[in-house]
Amino acid sequence: MAKVTDKIIDFIQGREVILSAFLLYTGLLTALKWNDPAATDASHTGQVMSLALYALLSVFVLKRNTLAIWVMAASILFTGVTSLVNSLILSLTDPLQTLDKNVLSLIAGAYFTMSAAVIFRSRRRKVRGMAAATKKDDGFIDVTPLDPASPDSKKAEDGEPKD
Repeated sequence: MAKVTDKIIDFIQGREVILSAFLLYTGLLTALKWNDPAATDASHTGQVMSLALYALLSVFVLKRNTLAIWVMAASILFTGVTSLVNSLILSLTDPLQTLDKNVLSLIAGAYFTMSAAVIFRSRRRKVRGMAAATKKDDGFIDVTPLDPASPDSKKAEDGEPKD
């Protein structure tokens, strides 16, 4: 029986949840910057375009496209590290006045930094070469050929001499 905390951690580390949280976070930042009177129309357009690009990349990440996974993992990692740095800066300036922003930035930074590793790990790894290494229960590494019709899989008993 799994603990409740394990189920919660498994849930928040799901690819769909991570991508949804990242899109929600980016959308929230876009909405906050949209209300900034100092921002220009070009920055508004850039924010909306980045949100649309992240949404499109998220679709490809869910389809396990390797390039999209690399780009999203880098973007999520950059967002997480940026939030952690912002949290550090807020804690050094005026910790009591910025406590709520600091806590939110710290939580978002830690979550997105760890989530980038989860997204990056979700890529498919192709085994190249003639044998796939699989571990058995006793620790023995089995190096049987992938293709039984390959020349390396024929034994000396088959009538052909081994090289």
